[in-house]
Amino acid sequence: MAMIEQPRPKKLGIFGGTFDPPHFGHVQICKAAVKSLSLDELVVVVANDPWQKSATVQATAPDRLAMAKAAFDTIDRVTVSDIEILRGGRSYMIETLEAFASTEHEMYLILGDDAASKLSTWHRAADLAELATVAAVARGGELSLPGPPFRCLTIDVERFDCQSSQIREMVASGDPIGNFVPAEVILEVAQRHLYTSA
Repeated sequence: MAMIEQPRPKKLGIFGGTFDPPHFGHVQICKAAVKSLSLDELVVVVANDPWQKSATVQATAPDRLAMAKAAFDTIDRVTVSDIEILRGGRSYMIETLEAFASTEHEMYLILGDDAASKLSTWHRAADLAELATVAAVARGGELSLPGPPFRCLTIDVERFDCQSSQIREMVASGDPIGNFVPAEVILEVAQRHLYTSA
C-alpha cells in the first residue's frame, strides 16, 4: 500500500514594527527574508501601541497601516496585517504569534539586529521561543543573538544607514526623502500631512 505523503508545513514569516514611516531598509528585509528563508508568505504586522516604543511613535496606527500597505503590498508573497490594530491596546508579539500559530505553519519571527538583542526582555519571551524561529537581520556589523531557549538564524541584508526617526526629522525640516522611502509612502505622508506641523 502506497504511503500518503504529508504536505509540508507552510513557511510563514512574521515581521512586526511601528513603520513610522516604513523605508527602503524595511523593504530590503522583506525581500531578503522571503528569498533566504523560502517563505510561502511574509506577514508585515503593524503595531497598534508598541509598548517599548510608545513614547516615540508619531503617526496614528491607521496612518502607519496605510503607509505599510503602500510600501509592501506590491512585493511578492508579502501581505500587510492589521491584526494588532484590530486587537487594540498594547501590542505584544506573543499574542500575534499565537493568533497565527497552526500545525500547518512553520513560523519565523523576522527581527532587526537591535530587536533581536533585546528579545529576552519581551513579554512572555519563553512562550515566544516555543512558537517561532528567530530570523535576525545581519547588516554587516556585530550581531548579538539571544541564546536558548530561542532558535536563531540570520538573514544577510545590505546595510541601510537611515532610521525612521531621521526620516521624520527630514520631513519636518522640508528635506526630500525620496532616497529613503518608496514613492508610494511619500504620497501617503504628503496626503496625510504627517510629521509636519504645517
